[in-house]
Amino acid sequence: MTQERLDEKIEEKEERKEDENLDSEVSEKKKHPFLFRIFIIVYHTLIWLFKWAFKGLKIGFSFMWKHWVASTVTLFVILPTLFTILYMVVETTSFPTVAKSVITSAEQAKSKDEKVKGVVVSQAIYHQLESELDSFFGWSANDLIITPTAWLDNRSNRQQGVIFATMMLESFFSTQVAKYGKGEDENSHLKSVRTTYFVFQPTKFWLPASESQYRKGIALMKQYEGELTAGKATYNLRSDDMYTLFKLLISEEFLGEPLGRLSSESYSSFTTSDDAIFYAQGVVLVVRDVVRTIYTLYPNKLNKGSIENFEKAFKEMDSIASFNPMLVMSGNHDSMLPDHRAKAATYLFNLIERLRDIASSINR
Repeated sequence: MTQERLDEKIEEKEERKEDENLDSEVSEKKKHPFLFRIFIIVYHTLIWLFKWAFKGLKIGFSFMWKHWVASTVTLFVILPTLFTILYMVVETTSFPTVAKSVITSAEQAKSKDEKVKGVVVSQAIYHQLESELDSFFGWSANDLIITPTAWLDNRSNRQQGVIFATMMLESFFSTQVAKYGKGEDENSHLKSVRTTYFVFQPTKFWLPASESQYRKGIALMKQYEGELTAGKATYNLRSDDMYTLFKLLISEEFLGEPLGRLSSESYSSFTTSDDAIFYAQGVVLVVRDVVRTIYTLYPNKLNKGSIENFEKAFKEMDSIASFNPMLVMSGNHDSMLPDHRAKAATYLFNLIERLRDIASSINR
């Protein structure tokens, strides 16, 4: 066999082998055509879902971001602003003068008998407390933090000052004025107010709520007034009682308490200085009503060279009662910022000094 013939056979074998390999590949593809197509479909479907899922996440995050911003602005900017405007429109936040009802009642009673005067003094003690309870937003010192009025901390602190002063003055009235001497028993209504209702925690929300207890106390004081008018209760305000009253006012337990807050480092920060200021305002509002009433009812007993001191005292009380800065600042030393807390403390300190002079003149 020639060499050429041998080469031809080798080439034929190689071509045959290549054809067999090609046929085997085709047969393999034909063997699983359905699975192959399913794989291609699933692959492209997953790619498509991934792309749209990613796009959806971008849209979703964008929507959530815009929604979060809108909610935050509404919750913390728009609603508080609208609520503050409503509060400023419907509520009194500054008290430059004594309420007309207090002045009118005192003026009408100064020529009447002691029973009528006793009723007017009793009413002056709880006048501011009743005004707070009957106000548009009511008693907010015990409101839950989720309610808008809970954020009116100036109002809340003023109300706490009001109940403190009311409690102190009602206690004095019950134990010193509404009976003849130490030997006589306290009026049962006033004793219940002193020991149960006005001493109730001002921030308690329920079971029972603070305002319900205070209203019960006021109702009992009105029952005493009815008994006094009918001649079944006692009212006996003497000169030594007036001296005792003014000594009580200037004591550490009374006006010294809000003055201590105004001077304390615990109330020196930007967030707490307003608490001390408006607490002091609440205390002074009650004191002003009572002192103005007694001053009107008993001019001969109190005007022993004290007219100027009374005028200055009322001026200081009016300054505290009308003190209502838009933004309370607590600058110190050589700061460019004002120190409203120190200014309120100055008013209160001057008031205490004027009341001290009045007490001295009564005791002459």
